[in-house]
Amino acid sequence: MLVAAGTVTSVMASNVVCGRPAPSFPPCQKLSASSSAPPPPTQTPLVIAPQALNDSMIDAMETTFLPYLLPGDTIMLSSGAGSGGSAANVAALDSWLSKLQPHLPAGVAFEARTSGLANVQTIASGVGSAFEGIVYDYEPGFEPEFSLNFTTTLHEFENFSRICHAEGFKAFGYPFSAPLWSAGDREYGWNFGELAATTGVDSLQIQLQGAAHESTKTWNSSIQTLIAQYAAYGLPASAISVQLTLAAGDPNNISVGAAYADYEYAIGQGVRQVVLWWNSASIDSVESLLALIRG
Repeated sequence: MLVAAGTVTSVMASNVVCGRPAPSFPPCQKLSASSSAPPPPTQTPLVIAPQALNDSMIDAMETTFLPYLLPGDTIMLSSGAGSGGSAANVAALDSWLSKLQPHLPAGVAFEARTSGLANVQTIASGVGSAFEGIVYDYEPGFEPEFSLNFTTTLHEFENFSRICHAEGFKAFGYPFSAPLWSAGDREYGWNFGELAATTGVDSLQIQLQGAAHESTKTWNSSIQTLIAQYAAYGLPASAISVQLTLAAGDPNNISVGAAYADYEYAIGQGVRQVVLWWNSASIDSVESLLALIRG
């Protein structure tokens, strides 16, 4: 698939009318600078991404977070996504979805996160069709095929997209973001616009939490770099999805106030999806952030 600058010819599955409720992400219309008006900030689609599932986290999504969830939001469920190289458990993914789905608003989507192309194939071949897509966690130490070489990375994302689409699932790339903002990784020349536009993925959900933890200035400049990289491949800022982390004990954990400020900046620049990564120790913090966002 080839993308000339300023022209979108990719297979981003959501670039055509997709039948999901508005607001949804990725945008259902063709991605272009002339797309219809974005949703108001309080309705910007969110991805609720629990670090690992236990009873308290399932209960939080079914009750505590429920008043804040809207059609177009997404729940990210994970299996086989740890740094230890564990195998994906399809039965567990299906079980968690079947438990959660009846309690959530119609139009809330589910995606399955994992690491490594072998696990991607396992999930694509076996998970239930209620999952909208598969999330490919691409970062150092999480999959055998990871490489900082950008040409290799493009190839792996192409393989990922083919596996997902062959089984009828959307392909959501989930790359780490250090090449955007870390001096030690910029030398590898990653271009996230190229990664989004030329590999067949339906969208990227970029792990930008490290930039948020580094500083507000780093977060803001990373958002601007992403916008420029996407624009060079004909993609608007509304195609960008970035992550914030509210997870006590996580090295990228930030405060509710900082997360809200970063959210407001990203949305103000036209970003139209934010991933919220959290754990069971931070349920109250996530609720507070959701209240600010959806207030």
